[in-house]
Parts: sequence; structure tokens; C-alpha cells
Amino acid sequence: MKEVFQSWGLIKQEMEKLADGINLAQECKNLICFGSGRSYGDVALKREGMVIQTKTFTEIYALDESLGIVHCDSGVTLDSLLKFIVPKGFFIPVSPGTKFVTIGGAIANNIHGKNHHKTGSWGDFVISFDLHRSNGEIINCSPSQNADYFSATIGGIGMTGIIRNVKIKVMPIESSYIDVEKITFSNLEEYILLNHNSLLNHAYTVAWFDASYMVKNGGQLRGTFMQGNHSSNGGFVIHPKPLFNIPFSLPNFMTSKFIFDILNILYFWKEHFISGHHHEHYNTFFYPLDFLGNWNRGYGKNGFYQYQPIVPHANFKEFIKKIAAILKSYRQTSFVSVLKTMGDSSGHGHISFSRPGITICLDFKNNGATTKDMMMQLNALTEASQGVVNPSKDAFMNRQQFLNLFQKSVDDYFRLKDPGFSSDFIKRVTT
Repeated sequence: MKEVFQSWGLIKQEMEKLADGINLAQECKNLICFGSGRSYGDVALKREGMVIQTKTFTEIYALDESLGIVHCDSGVTLDSLLKFIVPKGFFIPVSPGTKFVTIGGAIANNIHGKNHHKTGSWGDFVISFDLHRSNGEIINCSPSQNADYFSATIGGIGMTGIIRNVKIKVMPIESSYIDVEKITFSNLEEYILLNHNSLLNHAYTVAWFDASYMVKNGGQLRGTFMQGNHSSNGGFVIHPKPLFNIPFSLPNFMTSKFIFDILNILYFWKEHFISGHHHEHYNTFFYPLDFLGNWNRGYGKNGFYQYQPIVPHANFKEFIKKIAAILKSYRQTSFVSVLKTMGDSSGHGHISFSRPGITICLDFKNNGATTKDMMMQLNALTEASQGVVNPSKDAFMNRQQFLNLFQKSVDDYFRLKDPGFSSDFIKRVTT
């Protein structure tokens, strides 16, 4: 039986039954927390058991402006938090590609952004949280108190318990705008040079590339490199709403490789002609897809998969060439295709994705068994290239790959995992 708890009060009532000798995990089979559903894989999905909807825990308790510390519930979204702190002159220290994720999800997946090379991942800015275990125990976690549970929970994909009462560090800003420069690159060597020269002086760096061109040219790259810093001009302007909602899943002929190839060409030349310096609102810079409501419907009724590995810098060139060969053999391409550089921080997590190297994101339309076969090959390539696949984006990693990729810390992680919490992901990689 699947159920969703709609309020924290109901969860507390269930936990209070433990005083009468009733174990929550046994009564509910298995638990998993579900925030906004923005993970691309199955880390927050559960075919059997109880799903706890944390998005209803939405209280923002306080902002200590002198210390830059926010105290809030785990179900608060980044969108809500930004609306609260930006007018007060603060911004979140790490931002993913969407503002519609929850604080709990950000911790559980140890999210990273365009500034990982400078500041690290979300876990580097978590001060403390309460962790509710399935046996009713509440553990106060911080780097100095129950540090083992603190590290296991950050990037722990929800397997250590229910995150509550979070305190996080936020950063001061002078406006809600970003000074951005866009630079077109025409080959792999240009991208690597641009990236290397940008990292020291820019807080944010990211590149979009033409995946169709990459496939056609054996791993060669062309695209747009974006670098930016927070601006001191423009004041504090809050979020616009999505400009357009895709009302239904697009038909197959509109989501074919041919269409994606055309979109890649058009987007490359559009970006080429608007290259240069820009003064952008943070929404435009960080969350371009949020302007398009239900954008996932653009991949058709069967949806899509995202592939996000990270590999060491030394292996990147060969890695890109091998990705291109695999995609060519399966006649696949991607439109949302991104490159980012990651720094040294792991954000405390035992099975954290964050680590030094270059990460690539590719979205693939779900074409059934052939797409699954391709994704399995890509995961195997990542392992062979000394890389790691992002668990929060994965849908195909098997047990051996999981153990190999996270072998240094997986034992400690499972020692601290709550026996009452499970998910389709953790079942897949442990059986």
C-alpha cells in the first residue's frame, strides 16, 4: 500500500506510537521522503511502502542577518527561500538548475551549481539539522555533533531519516543581478582554455554545447561558455512567473533526433550572435528552464533520462570522444547539454557526487529498451574512465557499479542508513 503523509503532525502522531512499542518502519513497511519530485532518477520513488511528502513542511523561522544564517523547514523550496532572503540582500550559496527543489532535497542530494569550483556544494553550507529516525529517535546533526550522521545524510539520498529544522548559511549580495559574459567556442581545445582562464576570476562558469555537432564530429565541441559574478547594480527584483506552460506531451515527430539536431544548430547560432557582456537577472542566468512550465513534456509522453557523470580532468578529452561514439551508434543526441567544472569539495557526503573534475549533463528522450542499453553503456564508460555517475540523476546503475563507484565510503554509509528507509534506487543498487 502506498500512502502520502500530508503534514508533519501526522508523522509525529505515528512516531508517538513508538512509545506503545509500535515500530514505524515495521508498520509502514518501508519509508521514503518525497519533496518536489525534481530528481531525474528514482532516489525519491517507492513502489511499495510509504511516501512522506515533505513539501508541506514550509516554515521559514528566521534569518539572522548579522551571521547570514537561515533557520527553516526541510520542505521549503529554493523559490520560497529566495523570495524571503533576496529583498534582505542575501542569496543562496549554491544553486542548481531549478529553484523548485526543497531544502531537504538539496541536502539529501548534496546539490551543486555553477560555482562548485569556488565554493563547493550544498553540504558545505549546512550548519545543522534534526534527523528523525524510524525508531522515533531525533538526532541533532552538525559537523561537531553526530558528525557521522551529518556526513551520511548530506548526499545520502534520503536513506538516513527525515531531515527537519535546518540551519544553512546564505551569502550577502548587492543586487539580484549577475554580470555575465558569453563567449563562443569552436572546438574542444578552445573550451578547455576558456574554462581554465575563467575559473580564477569568476564565481560562476558553465558551458552549453551542441551535442549533435559533438556526435557528428567524433567528440569535437562547439558551444557557448558563460562566466559571471554577482553585480552591484540593479536593485533587488523578485521572480517573474513562467512565461509559458507546455500543456501536453509533444508527439513523437516533434521529439525526433532530426528536430533536436535542428534545435542545436539554431541555438548555437543564436548564442553566437548574442555573445558578449550581459546584465542578467539571477532567474535568467540560473534557471532558464523554469521560465517554461512543464518543460519535461517537450520530450514526449515517455519522458527522458539524464546522464550526468564526472570524470577527472586528465580523462576528459578521451571521455568525450567515447561518449560521441556511443551516441552515434544509437542515433541519439541531446539538446540540454551542459559542461561544468567541479572543485575539490565533496560537501561532507559519504556517497556524494561532488569531487574534482568536469561534469557533463545530457538529456535523452526515452525510446525504450534501446535507450536503456545506451545508458548502461554510458555508465560502464564512466566507471572505466575513473568517473562517478550522479545518483540523483541515475536510473540504470547496478549494484556492482554502485559499489565500485563509491567503494571508499559505502560501508560507512550503510552502517548509518536507517533500516526503515528505502527507495527504488537503493533497492536497485543493493540487490
